[in-house]
Amino acid sequence: MPHVGVGITNDGIESLNLYKELYDGILEGWHGFKSSQTHISNMNPDDLKPFTISQETINKYVKSTRVRAGRSINGLSLPAFTDAKDRAEVETKLKECFKGLSDDADLKGQYYGLSTMSEEMTKELRGNGNLFQEPTGPALLAAAGAGRDWPNSRGIFCAESRKFFIWVNEEDHMRIISMEEGGDIVAIFKRWSKGITTIKKLLEGMGSGLQFDEHFGYIHTCPSNLGTGLRASAMILLPLLSDALTPHQLEDFAKKFGVQARGGNGEHTPAGPGGKWDISNYQRIGFSEVQLVQKMIDGVEALISVEQKLEQGIDIKTAMGSHADILGETGGFPQWTTHKCLVRKVMDKPMYEKFSKLKTSKGFTLD
Repeated sequence: MPHVGVGITNDGIESLNLYKELYDGILEGWHGFKSSQTHISNMNPDDLKPFTISQETINKYVKSTRVRAGRSINGLSLPAFTDAKDRAEVETKLKECFKGLSDDADLKGQYYGLSTMSEEMTKELRGNGNLFQEPTGPALLAAAGAGRDWPNSRGIFCAESRKFFIWVNEEDHMRIISMEEGGDIVAIFKRWSKGITTIKKLLEGMGSGLQFDEHFGYIHTCPSNLGTGLRASAMILLPLLSDALTPHQLEDFAKKFGVQARGGNGEHTPAGPGGKWDISNYQRIGFSEVQLVQKMIDGVEALISVEQKLEQGIDIKTAMGSHADILGETGGFPQWTTHKCLVRKVMDKPMYEKFSKLKTSKGFTLD
């Protein structure tokens, strides 16, 4: 959903370019993407370099993997700004596109409207995390108006394989998802790429297409998703690494490899059962789809390598190699994490050295 830290949505290419200075400032602040840069796209799965360790080993640690991204249709308002007419047109166009998937064994399936979905299908989709909910409360998506006329003209296309889904009129016109158990990321990305490319061609055959801008890339409701909108993620078990590092240390360690680590209950929370972490790319723009998936592949493999060293009885500092600096030292000036902290802003090294020599009447020190 649109990130509250961004604080704004958009209505497509026109609004992005009309208020370009504002959105460019947001993109540079969020992603470091400059106003002079051009976005690049590459969805060719042949350009991916797979894991260098065996698939059997990968599947020991990786429980499931998914690739997802949003896309928006030319000439139609995005969900936060749309009216019932445009929303219905999005659904009508996509339902026609879904008929064009019927000859592909990987992609063929059925569309289920939220307003007419059976209780059985609702239960299935909710159980596997593929049922999106009405935006409510103070969240940005709800405040921006994306929940109007709920649940009309909204639904989910489900492939028979249950490895490919398309959400219709949620945060974006489409959210395209490819997923399966285990860590065969090449097969998952290939299915996702085939699905999104096929939908694009079918829309173009209707005289329409996908919203794309040479600077902003593929258009999404939330500026944080502009560019590729792509998130490639793996649910991975790292029990020993989870015991050896604090959640913030593990997050910082993951960033060393260009990926984001989320705990069992989201960002900045401890690991889930069995040391489970959600590892994903955190960038969206300035890199191609292939490059972002490659970051996830390389990051997951690096984290598994450290977990394997811990399994062999190697100590955490040696296992982390040159990245062990995030462990810091016991006592001494703090080795700050990358998270926001007012103490970090106020206390510099001279202040620490001054106060570290003091004790309270009960013997407590600053450390």
